[in-house]
Amino acid sequence: MSHLQAICPKRPPADPARVTGRYELRIGADTFAIDGSSGAVRIRRGTADQPDATAATDLGTFHAVVFGQRRAADAVASGDLRLDGYPDAVGRLTDLLLTLTASAPQPAPAAGG
Repeated sequence: MSHLQAICPKRPPADPARVTGRYELRIGADTFAIDGSSGAVRIRRGTADQPDATAATDLGTFHAVVFGQRRAADAVASGDLRLDGYPDAVGRLTDLLLTLTASAPQPAPAAGG
């Protein structure tokens, strides 16, 4: 199972009106196409055909951002997260990822800490 599919709940986003467009997410060496063009979100491995926005990051940064341990703006400012596309499309991609992962189980704290 992929990184993205493992943390995404099996429920639709809270605001389906914001789920529009095609996006590409690169997490390390893995690439995912996220398609919300029909109002339902479909995620699959592979590249997106003419994505409206793209996001690229490493696995650690991805987990930190989606689990609220790091602000997306800070990851972008440091260069650990790269967002490309028109600002509105980038905003929709960011909102979609945060909505999909909002009810995902939080990682367990490290032992001994």
